[in-house]
Amino acid sequence: MTARSMPWLAGALVGALVGCSEPDQFGLRLTWTAGPAQACPVGPTGVTSCTAIPMSCGARARLRIVDAVDDTRVYFTGCYDVPAGVDVCGLRELPIPAGVEIPNQMVRIQLLVWSTDALAEADLPDGADCPVSGRFDVLGYPQPNKDLQDLVPALGREIYFPVGQRELATLEMGCADVAQLDTAECRARSLTVDATVAVPGSWRLLRPDEAGDLQVSFGATVERGGDTLLLASQLTRLELVAGPDPRWQAELPGPIEGVRCLQVFEVAPGAIPVASCATAVTTEAGVLPVAGFWPDPVLIARVVTLVQAATGIEGFPPNGLVLGFVIDRNNQPVVGATVAPTFGTVRYPALTLDGWQADGTSASGIFVSTDALIGNRWPATAPGLVDDGAARGGGIANHVTVVVVHMDPT
Repeated sequence: MTARSMPWLAGALVGALVGCSEPDQFGLRLTWTAGPAQACPVGPTGVTSCTAIPMSCGARARLRIVDAVDDTRVYFTGCYDVPAGVDVCGLRELPIPAGVEIPNQMVRIQLLVWSTDALAEADLPDGADCPVSGRFDVLGYPQPNKDLQDLVPALGREIYFPVGQRELATLEMGCADVAQLDTAECRARSLTVDATVAVPGSWRLLRPDEAGDLQVSFGATVERGGDTLLLASQLTRLELVAGPDPRWQAELPGPIEGVRCLQVFEVAPGAIPVASCATAVTTEAGVLPVAGFWPDPVLIARVVTLVQAATGIEGFPPNGLVLGFVIDRNNQPVVGATVAPTFGTVRYPALTLDGWQADGTSASGIFVSTDALIGNRWPATAPGLVDDGAARGGGIANHVTVVVVHMDPT
């Protein structure tokens, strides 16, 4: 009999494996040893946790599931990038491809983590992102003796696990060389994420009395089973900086490149998070400015009602909703603009939000999409105007994504 892995691990490492005997699932969970060997750092409460292990350096992780006796019988192996962040809690999200079969028998589960700086100095085979495997001591912790293992990992553990007999495999991670994950060099690469949140339509920044109820977080989307997600474990919560024009900030390891998203969320029953995404551009001063948006909840509700009537969807669109605005250099809505995303389709709500129009944006400048992919560009055309090409974004599950297309005179 065999067990088959689901597309992603669930639990603290989060994964589920499904087999043909009871129990038919098991998950993987990470804990952190208190020692005495390879003890991990403790937090303010005096206990070990992922939040107590700083990670200003990027890392790579090797996850292997192999035969209990024969190392050459490998049932699964994967090398994962773990972006630099505040701590190592990002290790909770390591996707496993669908269709991986694990026999219902005793196996060894191995997880090793190295900093990318340590790997850059190592003599890895051409094309290898991280070592194929590692060595462990008699307790299952990484071998710390460099005479026996040239490249000592920052973290690691090996356990024996009877597939098909237990529902949870716990890896109590050892901190063999945790200092490599947080170095002065990596901390020197840090930058300040500086976010503001504006109200579409008026385009004013939120007032201090409006900002206190919002939670603002920054990070990248991930793909899970065909869905685009913003996972709390992969986001950094920004701290509110009080003032006439509220801002949210955090210090993060750099560099930060590619498309990143800001999530704005009101902690209230039934609240829908709002995302905005853009290509990260850091200033010479080490500041990454990020623009977020907080649309009128009444506008969101009326647009969702329109989409439900047009598509037959019950509830919020499952792949998320793009709420787009076409505006000119004076932040005025552009009438009659047509938007052609690189992937997906758009609709144009009537000005009264009681129907659709086919020939472009109304006097509100609003467009809507329920099938646009996250990496989309949003080229737009309008008489006498040209878009600036900067707009990015797409559908994110259980989110409204605000996309703003700026147009200038030709």
